[in-house]
Amino acid sequence: MKLKLQGFELEIEGNREDASVIGKSIGDQISGMLSPSLNIVEGEYTASQSKAAPPPLPLFDEARKRKIPRRPRSPSAATESNGANAIDFRNDPAKFATPTQQWSTADKAVWLLYVVKEVSQASELSTGQIVKIFNTHFRQAKTITSSNVSRDLGRLKITSPSLVGEDPTKTPAVWFLTDEGIRKAQTLIAEAKAPATA
Repeated sequence: MKLKLQGFELEIEGNREDASVIGKSIGDQISGMLSPSLNIVEGEYTASQSKAAPPPLPLFDEARKRKIPRRPRSPSAATESNGANAIDFRNDPAKFATPTQQWSTADKAVWLLYVVKEVSQASELSTGQIVKIFNTHFRQAKTITSSNVSRDLGRLKITSPSLVGEDPTKTPAVWFLTDEGIRKAQTLIAEAKAPATA
């Protein structure tokens, strides 16, 4: 009897712990391919045997499969949410007014940067912090999104004179008001506090 496997290649992914299981599974599968030829040699081959192929064996033992561990949250997401929780924010409407639905996302962000600095001494906020604080405390003024805040503050950063600055060396990057931005926030507060003219 002569058996020749031509061009047989096998590539398997697994851990060291799985090596014995993989080896056993491969051995079982190869011996399953050899058993029909053994029956021919010993004269026990029948036509029914040629039609019934042995069932394929699983390459890995199902009991040994491990769940894929969850990926940890990105540092920026964790930092943003933790930072937003760390700021103790309480607005004084008599002093700082409240945002209105008519304000743009940029106006809401500039106003919030100013008020948070005045109330809690935090002079810098990340995009995630701005969104979380605003949407938590001023939902009635229409919620804002991270993408719109980043876009609009990015535009204010390149205007002349710029209303905000950005510190990309921090993770996540943070926004802060320039002198012009502080004046803009004070104007927004004055307009919001002024009685509506009929």
